[in-house]
Amino acid sequence: KINKCDTETAEALKMYISPLVEKGIDTLILGCTHYPLVFEIVEELFPELKIVCSGTSSLGADSCGQNV
Repeated sequence: KINKCDTETAEALKMYISPLVEKGIDTLILGCTHYPLVFEIVEELFPELKIVCSGTSSLGADSCGQNV
């Protein structure tokens, strides 16, 4: 799991997801086996989004959170 305090990861996620939120998306699909690693950070940064997650990471992370 990626540390929630990882500011580089948080900044990268903001850079890529913020423009989508600004365009009005209400749901974000995390469709890769590595995305569960950043699920909690995305959920914290964008609490207004419904997050649909592909499930368990191939890297051994738990499945995505309860917001699916």
